[in-house]
Amino acid sequence: MGASAPPQGQNNVALRGFSHFERSAIESGFRLSTTAGVRYQCSDALEAARFIIADADHPGVINDIVAAGREGDTVFVGAHAPDGALAWTMRPIDPLHLLRQLDAAVALRDALGTDVPLQPPHASHVQGLPSRPAAAPGEPMPARRASDHPLADDEHRVPQRGSDGR
Repeated sequence: MGASAPPQGQNNVALRGFSHFERSAIESGFRLSTTAGVRYQCSDALEAARFIIADADHPGVINDIVAAGREGDTVFVGAHAPDGALAWTMRPIDPLHLLRQLDAAVALRDALGTDVPLQPPHASHVQGLPSRPAAAPGEPMPARRASDHPLADDEHRVPQRGSDGR
């Protein structure tokens, strides 16, 4: 990170690839944060940022984030995100949703006492594993979860409204 640590509770966030309007909306969302003891401040330097919010649809942004090894610190906004992303959301940009994603990441990292990005398991890491747990020897493979009971025929019907609208 940067030469000087940010004040307690302040989290520097780099924004990458957004238009001026989108950037202003995200920055306004930061000012609306109501999480006690947590503040977000935009940072121009990727290295000084604890988190990144990136426009996944902007050419080259994903490549730059991955090349810097920061996808685990990044909330991607757009059509897709690379494996290892901290979070991903589609457009239209919802600044409050972005705040919730950042708040969750701050809470988790602070609780664990680490700033190392947590990498979720991806399909490439779990290839070769069975798609569902194997049945006990001599037992049939369960086809449903315990709470998934098929409905009786009369439960499939949708109640009809009467002439009075009820």
